[in-house]
Amino acid sequence: MFADGKEVATVQTAAEKKQAAFAQLAIPDGARKFELMPEHWQKHLAHWGLDLDVIMLGTNEAEWLPARGSAMAEHEKLFGDLLTSVRTANPNASCLVVSPLDQLDYRVEAMPPRDSIPAMVAAQHRAATAAGCAFWDTYAWMGGKGASRSWYKRGLVVKDYQHPTTNGANRIASALYAGLVGL
Repeated sequence: MFADGKEVATVQTAAEKKQAAFAQLAIPDGARKFELMPEHWQKHLAHWGLDLDVIMLGTNEAEWLPARGSAMAEHEKLFGDLLTSVRTANPNASCLVVSPLDQLDYRVEAMPPRDSIPAMVAAQHRAATAAGCAFWDTYAWMGGKGASRSWYKRGLVVKDYQHPTTNGANRIASALYAGLVGL
């Protein structure tokens, strides 16, 4: 664990068996930036030696991430850092970023499309390109701005207008598979 760029603690995760565990860490007063180093995760990626790493993030982040400003720039940077970690763990593997899906803000009466989604798609596309990863614009594929409304009516997303149902997930997976194998 790092706080403001300085290591404050290391948590040992080795155990005889898999089980939940917790660690309490002392953080210096006034610390503003925190970082967890995903070395364990990176070692697992390297161990499996996958041919293709697929990364999809953004469904939950879109609820609180503003479409413009420093938060979106930070999202792009952190997403790029994640891709760098994936590429470092598996330098010979192909890499594919799958963009977030369209979302409606179900907490607002008119349920407008979330402005953060197109901004996240653009930020993730730039990060994918910089990392040498392919990019699938799932947002555009599903119909773009407001598509979650028709997906909900067809039973493809749940009533939060952002998470796919089993049928929606199967439709996404089938389209991804068809794109990968050239059907």
